[in-house]
Amino acid sequence: MTRILVVGGGSIGQRHMKNFLAQGCEVEGVEPKEDVRNEVIKEIGIPVHEDLHKALEGDFVAAVIGTPARFHIECALECAKKGLHILCEKPLCLDFEEVHPKEDAAQQKLRTQREQKNLKDLFKLIEEKKLVAMIGYMNRHSEPVKKIKELIEQKVVGDPVAFHSENSHSANLMHLGHPPDSWFIGHKEMGGDTMLEDSHGINLLLHIGGGIESVMCMTGKVTDITTTSNDNAELILKFKNGVYGTAHTDLFCNQSRAHFLVRCTEGTILWDRQGDNDVVVMRVDEGKVKHEKVHSMKEKRDQWFINEEKLFLECIQQGKLPPLEYNLRSGYETMKVIMAASLSNKEGRTVKVDEIFSPY
Repeated sequence: MTRILVVGGGSIGQRHMKNFLAQGCEVEGVEPKEDVRNEVIKEIGIPVHEDLHKALEGDFVAAVIGTPARFHIECALECAKKGLHILCEKPLCLDFEEVHPKEDAAQQKLRTQREQKNLKDLFKLIEEKKLVAMIGYMNRHSEPVKKIKELIEQKVVGDPVAFHSENSHSANLMHLGHPPDSWFIGHKEMGGDTMLEDSHGINLLLHIGGGIESVMCMTGKVTDITTTSNDNAELILKFKNGVYGTAHTDLFCNQSRAHFLVRCTEGTILWDRQGDNDVVVMRVDEGKVKHEKVHSMKEKRDQWFINEEKLFLECIQQGKLPPLEYNLRSGYETMKVIMAASLSNKEGRTVKVDEIFSPY
């Protein structure tokens, strides 16, 4: 029986706990907050430790990192030191160069150096110990994404010429009863930013469109919602194959929307990520736009997490590394695009993604 340590007892951590238990694993948790710890013990019925270092004295095979994002690298590094395989929730890390309101320039420099060193040490340990290390972008494990890739590979509507991702949320509706600046994405001091809310979309752009060469971005706070982080971002992307793309994300939409679109030479592929999850192909035929539903959503969203977790367990049990598109490095490639976008906004120029710090 595979022993899994889930670090973080919030909603995402509890989802992983339940799923791994259902797949026959022995699961324990780590959660520093007493009320959350007691909730997990009551609702899920597993042992939950208060301290990660104490928990790591146990005999675990793998760890799932589901803490707030600012602790991802720190926790993953401690688990890797013990030789545990790692499944880390997204985003892998935060923007190293993001200015924290309570830091002066010297403090920010020291924090950046520390976080970059931890990330470098993490990737070094993963390679030296030959650990299975995956990033938790569960959209990649969904049937709609597999269908989109299939349509592109088969050139059903020709060759891709442009990509677009849109992710719009209402900060006032996402956490009812709590002010928007009380949760991670809306809280600048915790490293929150609207682009991190749509790191799923940017990750999909990389997964489906290929490598991104450069980015131009404008981002800021344009509404009076009570977030301390940016609430709007517009990105223009140049892919390494010469194709262009765009990404939009905001925190003030009255109705949540999440679309992914591929414009091709002979039509358009559209995936409604927030609604019915259907994949639709649009073509012009005899002067009329025709819509053809090529994939209807049959699986529940939780299945995407289960698919991800099954691959993680399969790699551990068979002693193989995960495909490149699912490994931890792909998670950092997503963050490099976001960091390049932040730098572009700060300096008012197009930024090459390769300008961003690389830990490998």
